[in-house]
Amino acid sequence: MKHQKKAFIRIISVTLITAMLFSVTSFSGSASSVQDQIDELESKINANNNKISDNKASVNDLLNQISDMQAQLDVYNAKITDLNKQIAAKDEIINNYQAEIDRLQAEIDAANIQIETQTAAVNVTYDVLKARLRSAYKAGESSALEVLLGSGDYASFLTRLELLKRVSEHDNELVKGLQDEINELNKTKEQLSSDQQSQQEKQSEIVNEKAAIESARAEVKSVYNTLDAKQSRLEAQVKSLKSMISSLDSQNDAYQAKMDKLEAQSISNTTGSSGNGVLSSGMSFPLTCNYYVSQHYGHNGHKGVDIAGANINGQPVYAAAGGTVISASYHSSWGNNVLIDHGNGVWTRYAHLSSIGVSAGQTVSQGQYIGKVGSTGNSSGPHLHFEVYVNKNRVNPEPYIGL
Repeated sequence: MKHQKKAFIRIISVTLITAMLFSVTSFSGSASSVQDQIDELESKINANNNKISDNKASVNDLLNQISDMQAQLDVYNAKITDLNKQIAAKDEIINNYQAEIDRLQAEIDAANIQIETQTAAVNVTYDVLKARLRSAYKAGESSALEVLLGSGDYASFLTRLELLKRVSEHDNELVKGLQDEINELNKTKEQLSSDQQSQQEKQSEIVNEKAAIESARAEVKSVYNTLDAKQSRLEAQVKSLKSMISSLDSQNDAYQAKMDKLEAQSISNTTGSSGNGVLSSGMSFPLTCNYYVSQHYGHNGHKGVDIAGANINGQPVYAAAGGTVISASYHSSWGNNVLIDHGNGVWTRYAHLSSIGVSAGQTVSQGQYIGKVGSTGNSSGPHLHFEVYVNKNRVNPEPYIGL
């Protein structure tokens, strides 16, 4: 009977031990699985953040190139504007020369008409004189005898002879006068033609100067268009990179949402009971360097206290109290952050760290180094964002650390 009782107790003991071991193993495996998932998501976020950082650097580099290119475009655009003004000035001079050339041509045309009219008059007079001379030649000396016989007396004869002489002289003077006018018109025409040629030569010089300016403008425009096209390509690259950054940010948001759920699950597994929010020993200040409070708890809905300083970047951060590290990971808002469970329902969070010096599940003592001050996540500059949770609710952390 005693042997049977001992055997029964032995069986119960083995069963209980096995169940306990299984329970511990199961819980440990579950916790390990959750942490592995968190680590994997954190790794993906870090990889994306590296890509985002590289893309942002590329964007900044491209924006600098675009800025430099815009400065060059402004210079070339100013050159084009200046050359356009020069071309417009040359056009005005060319038009003025053309107006003078047209005026001279009109005078030449008028002189030609006058010359043609006067030449026609001379030809008519020549024809009359030639007819008279032909008649006089045929008549010979009889013409004078005919004048004498036709006269009533000697005085009449002399009068008629004088008239014949005067008619001949008048015809000669008329022809000479017309010829002189023609000669004068030809001289005027020659002068006008000379002036016109001079204007045309000057105009031709201006046309050549304009052509040279237009050629220079074409070269400047070619460079401008090349730069403008390159700038457009760079702007397209910036747009593409910004789109990639936005896509990576969206991925990180999705990864972070999963991490938040997993961390909540991990916290629930490791902190099943609540406490009264009172620690057996008070918290110590998490920094030993000079500091100032840049933002207090509650300001604009702020759920922690921001501690900054002139040379705070890279300064060591210490655990405000002893406890177990719940999580040590990257968060899109908190950046690199550490969450510590101090027992009795009290946790502390240290956010925006440049680096993390502990890992999830690790036990830390009060004042132990846990990381360095930084500006990761949603941060405007190096500072420590410190939070205190009581039963999973954030409370004013300032009284806990003597602020």
